[in-house]
Amino acid sequence: MYTKLEKKLKKKYLNSQPYPHLIIDNFITDDFFLKSLIQKIPVFEPSVSKLNDYKNRQTVLDVNLYSEEILKVLNYFYGEEFLSFCDELCDKKLIRGLENNLHQGNILKGGGIHQTGPEGYMQVHCDPNCHHEKFWLRPINAILYLTPEWEKKDGGQFEMWDATANKIIKKITPRFNRLLLFSNQINSFHSISKINSSKIRTSLATFFYTKEVVEYKNAFFPNTSQKVHEAIDILNKIDINKRKKEIKKYIKIFKKKFDNFDETEFYKNCNLF
Repeated sequence: MYTKLEKKLKKKYLNSQPYPHLIIDNFITDDFFLKSLIQKIPVFEPSVSKLNDYKNRQTVLDVNLYSEEILKVLNYFYGEEFLSFCDELCDKKLIRGLENNLHQGNILKGGGIHQTGPEGYMQVHCDPNCHHEKFWLRPINAILYLTPEWEKKDGGQFEMWDATANKIIKKITPRFNRLLLFSNQINSFHSISKINSSKIRTSLATFFYTKEVVEYKNAFFPNTSQKVHEAIDILNKIDINKRKKEIKKYIKIFKKKFDNFDETEFYKNCNLF
């Protein structure tokens, strides 16, 4: 049902520029399953970022909203066969099982179904280098593109930038049934170019973790202030039942400890409950 993943592809992955990545076309080989999969993509509901880092974009995180077909693909991505291949690419032991990669039992934090509509885009950025709560290392990402008949002229290209985010080195067209694997580092800068058609650019994104813990000082979370980082780090060391019960007390402490502490940003980024 899926393209055979061969270990010899590691050399191609490591030698790709501007950072390690691999493109596999026609990833799902079962046409009947593929047709059924795309018929059950969630309805697109556009949104605009207050930070202007994206436009006309939707991320569906709740796996309870996914069809049986989407869940089947996700279980394959988080299964032994696929992750053994990814282990080889990044020289890490990745955490197996979809259930072990969910937040609050049903949320794929940041991953899942991503959709971008007409004139939508995403500005250049880097992804977090570790888990938002457990600080597990996140060494590799995978994106499966799911919009039929997508062409270069439609825009929405995955743009890979140099290590200083000053120059685009490579553009990847999100062709239907194309899988992109790429190394997730603090300088793996990427963006999505503006959509030039009426099509909805749809992809299934998966982020993979190891149980190797990133030290707080080396953790990277885009768009999150240092004050919020420090508050999250403090709460991470407190028993979850205690932090749930006494969260208002801790908020008061943080407001005294940090000048201009942003409570809204804290709740948006902590995900500790």
